[in-house]
Amino acid sequence: MDMSEVQTRPSRKHHFTSAERLAILAEWEKYSATGAEIGAKSAFCRRVGIDTKSLSNWIIAKRQGLLVETDQRQTRYVLTKQERIEFLRLQKENAILKAQLEQAEGAVEVLGKASELLSALAKSSQIRTPPLPDDDQPIPAAFRKPKPTE
Repeated sequence: MDMSEVQTRPSRKHHFTSAERLAILAEWEKYSATGAEIGAKSAFCRRVGIDTKSLSNWIIAKRQGLLVETDQRQTRYVLTKQERIEFLRLQKENAILKAQLEQAEGAVEVLGKASELLSALAKSSQIRTPPLPDDDQPIPAAFRKPKPTE
């Protein structure tokens, strides 16, 4: 699409449709990819009849997926404002939960290694206790209590 296909704004009160906005953005991306010079964005916007801030806002809306092609005169968002707020909240919550999951998986891995180490230590160092003397064997004299003398 060349500049002849991109409509210029006929009046200050004219609003571009989403399809027109996407066409202008496509033309800008094609124009800027050719190595646009300093001031090229302003010249492009003047030629089309829009403000540079409008172009920047459209680029941001397109990146966020908020600008979809319709024939209506105003931008049609895929999600309502309330749904976008909920979506952003859920994205943050998801990121937090992923971090917690990674931390928990790390802890489980460490505990598994510690368990393996302890079981290996237990097997290698079996405590060997000497057998206890039988009750039938007499206690050696050195260990007997002296008899009280009267």
